[in-house]
Amino acid sequence: MWGYLLFGPLANAKLDDITGKLIAKYTAWRKAAADGNSIAAINAELRTLRRLFSLAEEWGIIQKAPAIHELSGQKSRERVISFEEEAA
Repeated sequence: MWGYLLFGPLANAKLDDITGKLIAKYTAWRKAAADGNSIAAINAELRTLRRLFSLAEEWGIIQKAPAIHELSGQKSRERVISFEEEAA
């Protein structure tokens, strides 16, 4: 389940009332949760929210989408493919 549905101030707010400050409070709440949220999982939710607000702005539902920034420190992997894999 998406964490933002469990965070009452965000889940119960109208789209027009959601600000970057409220998103920051949600992010802090997710980081403090004891259920082992990884930065990658929180960032995935933030990307979903960013897309939601981008579409709402594009469709004229809201005037301006709030700024939503991802958390730093996400671990990522890079994979280098071999020449044989590239040829295939």
